[in-house]
Amino acid sequence: MGLDETNLQVLMVAGEYDERRHAKKVMHLLQKGKHWVLVTLLLSNVIVNETLPIIFDSVFGGGWPAVLLSTALIVIFGEYV
Repeated sequence: MGLDETNLQVLMVAGEYDERRHAKKVMHLLQKGKHWVLVTLLLSNVIVNETLPIIFDSVFGGGWPAVLLSTALIVIFGEYV
């Protein structure tokens, strides 16, 4: 979301193979509309954040371990990866 179309076009022409491939995919998504991409990302994030504690609650059989583990995983994978 931080790259504009000009930067993506430069990457599509002058980037390495992986950069060209990824820039082409991102450009295709952005042509559908930036709002569509943002809404999709936000809804996916909310679904994962709300579903993970529910799944862990049934696995661990209690509330606190599920909440702590899901919070830790969301922070690690959502913020650092």
